[in-house]
Amino acid sequence: MTFYIAIIDYGLGNLKSISKLLNHLNVKNKITAEDNEILDADGIIL
Repeated sequence: MTFYIAIIDYGLGNLKSISKLLNHLNVKNKITAEDNEILDADGIIL
């Protein structure tokens, strides 16, 4: 299992800038609204 942060896509905000920042810090992340991906994540950003 790989450590990653789920960035919750709720239809507002500039989520790609948050993802880009995490990528710069070498933190694996995914922008998602899928329940199973959020539950599998090691952390979330809302």
